[in-house]
Amino acid sequence: MFVTDSRFDRYQLETICVEAVEGGVDAIQLRAPSMAKRERACLARALQTRLGGRARLLVNSDISLAKELNCGLHLPEAGAHPRDLRGFLSDGVLLGRSVHSECEARNSGGADYVLAGNVFSTLSKPGSSGIGPNGLRLIVAAASAPVLAIGGITKANAAKVIDAGASGVAVIRAISESTNPRAAARSLRDVIDAALAERTVMVKSIEPTPIQVTVNGKTVQLDAQSTVGDFLSSRGLQERILVVELNRESLERSLYATTVLVDGDSIEVVHAIGGG
Repeated sequence: MFVTDSRFDRYQLETICVEAVEGGVDAIQLRAPSMAKRERACLARALQTRLGGRARLLVNSDISLAKELNCGLHLPEAGAHPRDLRGFLSDGVLLGRSVHSECEARNSGGADYVLAGNVFSTLSKPGSSGIGPNGLRLIVAAASAPVLAIGGITKANAAKVIDAGASGVAVIRAISESTNPRAAARSLRDVIDAALAERTVMVKSIEPTPIQVTVNGKTVQLDAQSTVGDFLSSRGLQERILVVELNRESLERSLYATTVLVDGDSIEVVHAIGGG
């Protein structure tokens, strides 16, 4: 994902975005908080036309523009929650959210992906050394959606975030500051693809380690990557008459199938039974 750099004007950004996609970028996140709303809308329309479906287009925070263009929407951590917008956007529209902690990663149900960072030090976040690969691993474990890493990502360290479990990366300066955005995007893409391929080989050679969770006060062992829905089905419970709490927070029924349990989770299940 290429996140637009607000230091450039509309026409420069349009050119950079198109070149980035030619180099292998899968998604463009239009983030231009200092740009006038009308100008930002014009840029979004121009990008939608020029990308021609070769890459996903998302707008940052602008819910009405995303609805108008039927394009993706990226939400800041402090903004609206993805769950509240699912019914507002069309089916198939990509919905993402920025997170900076395990807690917010876990609390991102409804998002198609989460954007975690900053991972390394970056000029975009002065004074922050970043969460590092270890912090990223914790977010990946807590999130129920794919995680993209952001913050100081370059072709020199991109493989490290993939090794930490990220499904991809999002960058700003690694592409926007290059004299050849297409080549910069291509070199990043090559590093990411190679790291993902290597991780796939490693995962296939390692037997998954079971996890232990607490269910209504009792320790239960489950297969790695089990969802809440998997657990309920394995016990023959009927989801329509359940109340489920995960780590003391109520979990919506719509999230049972996508919420992946991790080692140490605590589940409380109340199952209504006919007759009282």
